[in-house]
Amino acid sequence: MEGRRRSDAWSEWKRLNEGKIAHPYGYEEKFVDTVLRQIPGLDPCDVIPQYRFVCDKGINRRIDFMIVNKHKGYSLPVELDGAEKGEARNKWSDFLERQNAIVRSFGTILRYSNLKMLNDPDFIAREIEEIMSVQAAHKRASDSRRGIIEIVGSTSKSSGSGLETAPLQSATLTVQSVKPPLSVSLPFSAHVFGFALILVASVVYFVWQGGTRVLTPDMASAVSGATLTSMNRVASAISAEPAVSTSQFDPIQAFQAKTHIGEIRAVCGHVAEIKEISAGLFINFDRPYPQETFSIVIWREKMSDVGRLDIWRGRHLCVSGLIRTYRNKPRIEVARREQLIQ
Repeated sequence: MEGRRRSDAWSEWKRLNEGKIAHPYGYEEKFVDTVLRQIPGLDPCDVIPQYRFVCDKGINRRIDFMIVNKHKGYSLPVELDGAEKGEARNKWSDFLERQNAIVRSFGTILRYSNLKMLNDPDFIAREIEEIMSVQAAHKRASDSRRGIIEIVGSTSKSSGSGLETAPLQSATLTVQSVKPPLSVSLPFSAHVFGFALILVASVVYFVWQGGTRVLTPDMASAVSGATLTSMNRVASAISAEPAVSTSQFDPIQAFQAKTHIGEIRAVCGHVAEIKEISAGLFINFDRPYPQETFSIVIWREKMSDVGRLDIWRGRHLCVSGLIRTYRNKPRIEVARREQLIQ
């Protein structure tokens, strides 16, 4: 039933935008049918054909398909190009100016040839979906940070002078990772409100670093009931991941990763393929895509932090991190070089 409703929604979208996707050879309509409507999570209302924008020179320009939804975090221009765009030398300068204007306005752009769309629509759909996923994740992270700021502000207003009378003893923050647990004792002489702010900043830092956070009873006992309640609200606001199992860190083989979704583990195997797309880089284990047993994903903005990766092709590699699943395939997202182990 859901599939039927989705199909009807796209059919209605095509009817309403018939004039905007018209092409002598039907390329735009075929792009909608074979690519856009095949992407999970992409609704017809998220796509605007022949999207108009004004460049910094004041020229009205258009984008073939604009995927945009501020509530979901989408802002992705997609262009479908014919061979004539590369052959029209007299229009080449304007083509480049338009390309740069799109990048300045929206930060990115995806371009595909008609031939690529006809021969490999699944690749295009996957690449678009990957970037949509990145943009949605950025939106959730931004919303979480905004929620933390609001919670801290409300804590300051509601707690009042009561915070000034609660002494602070000591606190211990424990970070569990693939390496042996690291314990750092942080003595403070500040009062509870200052401690609460520092604690929030510390929790946010370790969330962004991808580690598992554990607050000890010593830390909880040092905080008044009102402050502890606010801290719990902060923890709930920033917890974007389900609870993960960290009881074991013995390395597992790539083909075993599918049975350890949601766990922080070290995964090892043979690198069969290293594939770069506009969104980032994929390291596929055991077999090339789409028969890979496990993948490492490094998003474009993290590639400079991770460093050179082509050296791993054909070699044995281990990676540590949270095992996620995407389209029923396990993978770990890598943000730091230290997650890779030879």
